[in-house]
Amino acid sequence: GRLSRVELQRYMPPHDVADTNGIDIRAVLDVVDSLPSKQQMVFRLKHIEAMEVEEIATVAMMSVDAVYQNLSRARRNILEQYKTRQRE
Repeated sequence: GRLSRVELQRYMPPHDVADTNGIDIRAVLDVVDSLPSKQQMVFRLKHIEAMEVEEIATVAMMSVDAVYQNLSRARRNILEQYKTRQRE
């Protein structure tokens, strides 16, 4: 889906209204804020802080596999919740 193309490499202040390829970045970040804590942490470290998975595993004190698992769940949840919110 279109969400996978979102570039969240830079922090965007909450007051900025950003629209990239038809995607409301603020809405995506709102969804990120609603994720379970581990998913939120690994997603932010990977896509906002641009950390490598191995670095995230060290900082978060979890295995590399757990980081990948949480990233996958976070991305799936973000996509589902974003689509749901856009329909409302």
